[in-house]
Amino acid sequence: MIALFSLLIIIILSIIVVRIGAIALELTGLSSEIASFQAQSAFSGAGFTTVESEAIVTHPVRRRIIKILILWGSAGVTTAIATLVLAFVGLTGKSVLVRGEVLLSGLLCIFILARSKYIYNVMKVVITKALEKWTTLRIYDYEQLFGLGEGYAIAKITVKKDNPCSEKSIKDLKM
Repeated sequence: MIALFSLLIIIILSIIVVRIGAIALELTGLSSEIASFQAQSAFSGAGFTTVESEAIVTHPVRRRIIKILILWGSAGVTTAIATLVLAFVGLTGKSVLVRGEVLLSGLLCIFILARSKYIYNVMKVVITKALEKWTTLRIYDYEQLFGLGEGYAIAKITVKKDNPCSEKSIKDLKM
């Protein structure tokens, strides 16, 4: 029975890790839908071969988040499978049915809790505060946020004090 409860805990921890990854990706400027999909894809190892994945691979902070999710996901899936096997190995008859019922009940509870908007919103607030406190993830990809096409870019230009453009607004420069 310990292996069965361990499996349920591993599943809960996996959901939490994916949520942390998705929120971390959101903090870099991705939409919540894209961030959630990319985090789930990386964690599960199912692959994330979409146009959005290019925005992940070309961004150093997002790439680091995905790399961590891939690593944790491979460990989590392997551990979950091994624990599932241990939960049912050597059992016969009624013991298998009882453990099967406990497993299905636990999975149903986890599913209901994972789908709860209230729990998601509470987790999002807590995870966001923790990530903002202990990391520097708010590095936006402004080109993607503004939807700039190929050939257009955003640049930061430092103007020295002795330059005639210094201390003037872009409107006043009439560029």
